[in-house]
Amino acid sequence: MDPQPSFLDDTPSDPKDHPLIGDDGLRTDLDPDTARLQKEMEKYQAPKRDHNDALEHYFNQIGEDMFALPTIANAALLIPNGGKSLIVGAGLGATTAALGVELHNTKRAHTLFVLDNWCGSEETRNPESPKYRAANRTEEGQWFEWQRNTQPVAHLVRPLRYRKDAWFSEAVQSLRNERFDFAFISKHSAMPLRETLQFLLPRITPGGTIAGDNAEVLQQEANCSLVEELFPDGFLISRGCWSKRVR
Repeated sequence: MDPQPSFLDDTPSDPKDHPLIGDDGLRTDLDPDTARLQKEMEKYQAPKRDHNDALEHYFNQIGEDMFALPTIANAALLIPNGGKSLIVGAGLGATTAALGVELHNTKRAHTLFVLDNWCGSEETRNPESPKYRAANRTEEGQWFEWQRNTQPVAHLVRPLRYRKDAWFSEAVQSLRNERFDFAFISKHSAMPLRETLQFLLPRITPGGTIAGDNAEVLQQEANCSLVEELFPDGFLISRGCWSKRVR
């Protein structure tokens, strides 16, 4: 029998039952800003949306670069009704927001999986690093911030959170039987690139697209053999993003 995936249980707990709740109703094991954000998310319920109501892009409010928008928009147009997409590497939610809006506006049913541990990296947690993010001061901070930033598209999104110390095979366990019309490997992904590509390529439906915003990584000399092995006929590069249609 295959081992069960070890995803975290992120169901919000009842504050009255939580042993670390202070007099102000906030968790005492989190820094004050994260605790307030966590409290806000416990009260939040994703709104029901009519697919006839268009959404406007708001990713520029999240504070992450989104030069991948043309790649994402083009892929979204090709995804059929009932399709599935996957983002590997959540960041603070700009990619999820951009793809979610594009998918919503196609007025087709869709499921958007997002795979991450939402713990950030050592760089993003270090205040002296240029990549520091205030939301990553605690490991829960990014998780709560991402949920807040993706609220408008939450009706499409299914987050898959794996343990920080999970092996790659454990992290992707629940996706082994899935097939995707579009997969996007974000620069925020902590997953090893070779294993991620080897796992995803056989799971892209014919005519589907795999892409990422880390073209400079694929172009590094150290990855030449990887590219030759997995993309023998090359891939497209545009504005720092790479993409490949799967035939």
